[in-house]
Amino acid sequence: MRCQMLTTRPPCWPGSGTEPPRPHRAHTGPPFQQQQQHRRKSPGPHFNNNNNTAENHRAPISTTTTTPQKITVTTATTPTTELSSAETNAKAWSESIAAAHEAWGFCIEEGEGKHLSTEAKAVLREHGYDGTNHDVVAQWIEDAMREAALSVEIREGWRCPDESASMEPTEFRVLITTGGPALRLIGELCNGEPCRCWFEHQDWGTSWARYFSPDTVDARLWFAGLFYWEA
Repeated sequence: MRCQMLTTRPPCWPGSGTEPPRPHRAHTGPPFQQQQQHRRKSPGPHFNNNNNTAENHRAPISTTTTTPQKITVTTATTPTTELSSAETNAKAWSESIAAAHEAWGFCIEEGEGKHLSTEAKAVLREHGYDGTNHDVVAQWIEDAMREAALSVEIREGWRCPDESASMEPTEFRVLITTGGPALRLIGELCNGEPCRCWFEHQDWGTSWARYFSPDTVDARLWFAGLFYWEA
C-alpha cells in the first residue's frame, strides 16, 4: 500500500478559511450577570429545600437581665460589759492602794525626779510632800492605809483533833468596806508574813466573788504587810 501525503490542510483547521460553523448560543445578558444569577439560584452546601434559608440558620440572640445584688457589710463589735457597783468599788480601792504603794516607794527611795503616775502625785500632795520630807510622808501613807481597814482577822490551818491549838496562823482577812458593796482582802501567811492575797467583793443579795487585778500584786502584798499577824 502506498501512502499519499496530504499537501493541503483539512478544511477544519484554523487558517484554512473554511472554519466549521460554531453552534448558536442564546445570549441572555452579560456572562457576569448570568454567573450571579446562577449563584443566586444555586443553594449552598448548608441549605436544603426544607425552607432552611439563611435567616433560619442565624444564631438566636438571647437577652439576660441581671439584677444587681445587694451586699450587706456587717461589722463585728465587741460587747462591753458594765461593771457592777461591787466591782466598781473593788476597782477603785485596788487603784487607790496601788497609787499609795507607788508614792510610798518614791519616798522610801527618795526618788527625786522619778516618773510618777498622776494618782501617786496626788497621794504625795495629800500628805504634804514638799520635796524633802520623804520619811515623814512615807509614815503618813502607812498610817492612812492601816486606818482604811475596818477589821483584821486571822485563822489557823487544818490540824488533828489531838493536836494543840497553838498553831501559827495560815490565813488572814482584811475587811475594807461592808454592806453593799463590800470588799475584803483574803490571803495566806507564810512564817507570819503575807505571801499570797486577793480581793473579794460582794453586793446585796450576792455571794463573795474574786476580783482579778494582776497589775496590783505587789501593792496588795505591801498593803497586807502593814498589819501585825502574830497570834
